[in-house]
Amino acid sequence: MSASGIFKVAYTFPLAGVLAAIAAGLIFGVLAALIPARQASSMEIIKALRYE
Repeated sequence: MSASGIFKVAYTFPLAGVLAAIAAGLIFGVLAALIPARQASSMEIIKALRYE
């Protein structure tokens, strides 16, 4: 980050933030998949396959 060489800026990668983002992505991904799966499981097979 020191393009001009005047200001030296050290950057540290926030590991806790990355892990929290991965965990949140996994949780929301599973929840987003569960809602249509539960809806399709209550239908008949042919209707579930033709739905949307």
